[in-house]
Amino acid sequence: DEAIMYTMDKLRTTAAQKQDTNLNVRLESLNHVQQRFVPADLVREYFAATFPSFDAFWLFRRQFTYQLAALTYITFTMHMTQRYPSKMSIARKTGNIWGSELLPLLAQNRPHFQNPEAVPFRLTPNLQRLMSPIHQEGIFTCALMAISRCLTTDSTTPSPPTPPPGTGAPAAEPPAPALATSTDLSHTLSIFIRDEMTFWYTQSHRQSLQQNELRENVQKNSEAIVNKALALAREPVGATNLPACQTVLEVVAKATNPEKLAQMDLLFQGWL
Repeated sequence: DEAIMYTMDKLRTTAAQKQDTNLNVRLESLNHVQQRFVPADLVREYFAATFPSFDAFWLFRRQFTYQLAALTYITFTMHMTQRYPSKMSIARKTGNIWGSELLPLLAQNRPHFQNPEAVPFRLTPNLQRLMSPIHQEGIFTCALMAISRCLTTDSTTPSPPTPPPGTGAPAAEPPAPALATSTDLSHTLSIFIRDEMTFWYTQSHRQSLQQNELRENVQKNSEAIVNKALALAREPVGATNLPACQTVLEVVAKATNPEKLAQMDLLFQGWL
């Protein structure tokens, strides 16, 4: 609580100043909190002290990285906000993660998913140190892209016929992996998104709907989620010197930007 109270006191003195000054104060407060109250390696030191050997701690960090990648994928593509530390439970023995209150955010004036937060998902300095740089670059980013490609690859793409053995016919080249635009993933999402749309209309006390209005809103939200998944799965085009997961690296860079973390709500606790 001292970190939150300190930041609130600093912001209270600059409430009437310009936005640029407010951002500078937020960034200075974040740096001060990390230096005095919550260092960047606090969570790592806690979990390291619970394991008798380093190899057990390494296995924990590997499993934790995979689990965090899966949770990050869900929160990013499904427009889930307010990812506070209290909504993430970590098993000390296995490294598994349980995310609570995984609910997408709907706009108040229209039934569309949105994420108005400054960061696309939660990836604070403490979570980065707990994963370690090797796991973050070697497992986390690759796992994010692998999950996206698995869920956006069109399973209906036919495989090339294999010639019978002994015929001497050359084998057909496998087709390039086709990314689905709105097939399997979109059809599966529409089942759950329809319930969210129905709840939004009920909460907004809108009883009469225009023809095909519910269907169109479900389709738009499904396409928005699929497009986010496709953005993580897409490889850079026209650049041979960039890694295959360049789009994932750009999103991670935005989530770990100190200026973006400083703009978050105090309950987000960007230092933890």
